[in-house]
Amino acid sequence: MILVFADMNRLIAIMLGRLRMGVQETIDAYLSLAKNVFHEKAHAAIFSKWMGSVIGKPRFSGKKLAEAIQSIVEKQTGSKDTPMLDTREDACKV
Repeated sequence: MILVFADMNRLIAIMLGRLRMGVQETIDAYLSLAKNVFHEKAHAAIFSKWMGSVIGKPRFSGKKLAEAIQSIVEKQTGSKDTPMLDTREDACKV
């Protein structure tokens, strides 16, 4: 679970730095992403988390996460395939 949070922190850093999103815009995008990617139906949540951990099944869809990230990138840059290396003169250097 720590790895997921570390990766989410990286995503937030990319949204703020590379994609040049404002703080509130980043918060809104992250909350929307979390709701769409990590949402589980309440009646199956307890059993599926327990059974998933027993058999080594992921707790969320990597495909949904990738699609959500591509959607954010496309909204900010106009293309979901925008390189993460920003070569503009005023690019974030951190």
